[in-house]
Amino acid sequence: MHLASESATSHLNPLRAASPWGKTALHGSLLAGLFAAPQIALACPPNLNASTYTTQASDNGLTCVYTADPVAVTVNGWLATGLVQITGNTTVNGVLTVTDTNGNNSRGILVSGAGIGNFLKDVTINKPSGSNNAAGIEKAGSGVATFQGNVAVSSNTGAPSSTINTRDGVRNNSGTSNYQQNLNITSLGGTRSGLYVGAGTVTVSGNLLLDFQSNYYNTNFAPLWSQGGTTTVTGTTTVNTAVASGLTPAVVVTNSQVTLNGPTTVTAAGAGAAAVDIRAGGIAQWPLAGNTITASGAAGIGLQLRGNGSFSAGSGLIINAQGSSFNYLAATGSTSLDAVTATTAPVVWNADATSTATYTGNGGHYKGASQLAGGGQLTLNLNSTALWEATAASAFTVLNLQSDAVLDASLLPSLAATGNLSNAGGVVSLARSDASPNNTLALAGVYTANGGSLVLNTVLNDGSTSVSDVLQVTSTAAAGAPTLLSVLPDAASAPAFTTGKGILVVRVTGGAASSAASAFALPSGFLDAAGVRYELVRDADDGNWYLRSVAAAQLTVNKVVTAPAGAAPFAGEIPFTVTCTGPAASFSGSLVVAANQGSAAPLTIQQGSTCTVAEGTLPAAPTGYRWAEPSYTQPAAIAAGANTATITNTLVSNATPTDAGTLKQVPTLGTWAVSALSLGMALMGLGRMRRRTV
Repeated sequence: MHLASESATSHLNPLRAASPWGKTALHGSLLAGLFAAPQIALACPPNLNASTYTTQASDNGLTCVYTADPVAVTVNGWLATGLVQITGNTTVNGVLTVTDTNGNNSRGILVSGAGIGNFLKDVTINKPSGSNNAAGIEKAGSGVATFQGNVAVSSNTGAPSSTINTRDGVRNNSGTSNYQQNLNITSLGGTRSGLYVGAGTVTVSGNLLLDFQSNYYNTNFAPLWSQGGTTTVTGTTTVNTAVASGLTPAVVVTNSQVTLNGPTTVTAAGAGAAAVDIRAGGIAQWPLAGNTITASGAAGIGLQLRGNGSFSAGSGLIINAQGSSFNYLAATGSTSLDAVTATTAPVVWNADATSTATYTGNGGHYKGASQLAGGGQLTLNLNSTALWEATAASAFTVLNLQSDAVLDASLLPSLAATGNLSNAGGVVSLARSDASPNNTLALAGVYTANGGSLVLNTVLNDGSTSVSDVLQVTSTAAAGAPTLLSVLPDAASAPAFTTGKGILVVRVTGGAASSAASAFALPSGFLDAAGVRYELVRDADDGNWYLRSVAAAQLTVNKVVTAPAGAAPFAGEIPFTVTCTGPAASFSGSLVVAANQGSAAPLTIQQGSTCTVAEGTLPAAPTGYRWAEPSYTQPAAIAAGANTATITNTLVSNATPTDAGTLKQVPTLGTWAVSALSLGMALMGLGRMRRRTV
């Protein structure tokens, strides 16, 4: 922990801070001498236009202006809390270089109390060596520090330890720090944190570079360490840690807010290190698209979330990790990210036993497993065509697939998963183009159908020799539309009528009672393949789902002749052409019905075929009779499921003035009018004739 006493009290008494031995007698004599001495009037440094200083430059709480350009301060920080110490209102006009040759609890620049520091040009802080609690720049108190030029802080204290190190490159314990250009902090050895924000407000209007090329003496800190206040970066943020850093994370945010508005790249190269670690109360916001997080060390973690810490980023975040992409430790929050690419780590999501976390992926590509310790809860919401390629046994509380999101479970012949899976418009795919169709997704949980699809590779044979990808679940539930099976026939398929129960595609281990009747369906209600029609059937005995061929049917063509009483039977044959299309290969052939009326021998067709029957030339009618005109065929088409065609013709007597079945003309309104007029004229003529006769 960064203690307030280290930053706020040590600089008030340089002699106290300077002594590493704690000699009580020495302290007593020095203090006695100070109190005995007469009061000395405080003043600005005597030469404000000097270009070099070898002692502490302090404004003593006054208003001072350093006019030289450049300005160099080089001093053994063992004797100075702040090499440039501002407690008043001080302006530095020139390029400032501060070198601390052996600082103990020293700061290159210290702005404390209500002090206001204004640095008009570039500032460089060099810490080539030093002891515990040394900082390059520290802001303490309620004042404001403004850096109008570029700021660079570098340190190299050698092998790190608890006493030999540069504690912080830049430390903000309170107040406001404005970096109006770029802020670069580089460590060649021993630095504990680069930019540390304990409280107050830090703003970097340019780019932020934290480049740590060595290991740390304490893995509880990080190059970017925020545990209070707010930090905002407008330009590009780059954070790098070395392989030797070990478990040290690159970015830590806790009980504070860090907003990185520009392109952000964070790399942690140490083994087992988390590149970004968001802890309780921490809020990290990276609104720009296309940021990158890399944990290149063995078992490295990309993004680690703890407690109610939250992380948000613009679309297209890339996470490259060697351990897990997302790691949850006692996490209680929700994370929603767009178009994330997380494909390098063996584990995508890993949650411990005390986490209750939710991850929502809007689009994106994920590859790896999901791990959940017993007692923990992890909800995964994937939508907007997000793709998860599961590479190993996985666990989650609930996996929600929505908006064409895809769970690709085909990378292993047998993939085990623990948790409930809700398919609400997503895709579960077990199909692979480079493997035999024998993949199994064994889900120890409830599969809930609410639309979506299940994609399977299947060898469509007679059932006894067929194999198929299989979804295995504990039970199924229906929460809306069924999940549609997309069956991809394997190249080895030779479609035939199935035997036994058919081809297994969904196994329900909980038994028939736990298998919802409307959980699965075929898109058209059936599947046609090379002359065989298959239906999807839920078996009443075991609750499993099978593809079964539809039974064959027989088509019978009946001939019916209607004739007046006493008409002699006709002689000869009546030919019919039958054409069928459907699950069986198209069929076209002739049937013959003889001896007046009866039926032809039945045709065997695949159930569900649609057939048409066309009548050929009729034989001669018996003497004294003729076929009514027009003869007609009924019905013209036999719909799926109908197995009988009845063809009717009518004989009528030659003496019959009107043929049975012939349509009679219905008089129109005009016809009635003409007829009425003719009748009226005829009656009028008849009246004249009668009058003449009289």
